[in-house]
Amino acid sequence: AVSEVERRRVLRIAAACEGPLSDAVCAAIKANPPDPLTYVIDFLRINNQSPAVPHYSHAPGDEKDAAQGGSHLQENLAPTMHTPDEEQDGWTVAGWLRSLDYSYAVLAALAAELPVGDACFEHLREKITKAHLGQLLRAASLDGLTDVVWTAIQKLQGQEAASGFALNAKFSSETGTYEMAFGSLSTFFGGLQGLVGSPLMLEGSLLKAMEWEHCREPDSDVPFDTSNGVVGATSLSEWEFVVKPSGETEYVERGGEFRSQYPAWCRKPVSPEELERRRENCNDTLKAQGHTPLIYEEVVSGRLYTGPMYTKYNAVL
Repeated sequence: AVSEVERRRVLRIAAACEGPLSDAVCAAIKANPPDPLTYVIDFLRINNQSPAVPHYSHAPGDEKDAAQGGSHLQENLAPTMHTPDEEQDGWTVAGWLRSLDYSYAVLAALAAELPVGDACFEHLREKITKAHLGQLLRAASLDGLTDVVWTAIQKLQGQEAASGFALNAKFSSETGTYEMAFGSLSTFFGGLQGLVGSPLMLEGSLLKAMEWEHCREPDSDVPFDTSNGVVGATSLSEWEFVVKPSGETEYVERGGEFRSQYPAWCRKPVSPEELERRRENCNDTLKAQGHTPLIYEEVVSGRLYTGPMYTKYNAVL
């Protein structure tokens, strides 16, 4: 098990690094410099004002003084520095500053003092003082944020919720309390797996795990209906329809006279061989355009989701 000291150390380093690195990589993606790594290093030095970071020249033999390091970045940004009142569709300093998230720096300053879990809520609301908060932020050269953070803590102190969980539940149950926000670059590149974790395997096989979930769970043969008129579908029969369809089985379809009136719109079983052929054709197109090819499990998942199984999947997403 990881010790509490080690957990706090990792939290402090991760909190201090993730935000600046994400901002730097985002800036490099937008600027499209010839040397992205040097751009990121210069961006970090300029925006974090860290003279201890060594300067890396843009080209072999470039011996610019470290004090001048990053001047090329400032020159690149100069044409796009505008006042907040100027209307334009491009990048602005005002918009950029509004997009910066300094929470990682504050978290790093407070990490050593915060207890584990939900006790953080009680600690911030009842035990920390403005003077102590100022000391922590001053030690991290963030004392200018003391009033801002203290105002936020005072709002926590005014909450009636007994815990962080209760406060979150309170806001979740109120209408009009949700706000869309941009995720970090790590969230973007993490994809769905970064949000929900890696898929479970059965005997080292993702397909076997998927088959178990559809065919051997307690609700696998329990009929369910869909919002678009399908009645009596089961996970077991839908897995069969997609993976190993039987030519002798009439699979469920939308109700009423849909099957007789719109036969061309009805879903049709596809043999495993035909499904694989379609996957290969699709992958040829994807690879020709520089995209990642589909694996068989992804094709099966897509076929399942576009059928009645969407009802069950949406219920747990």
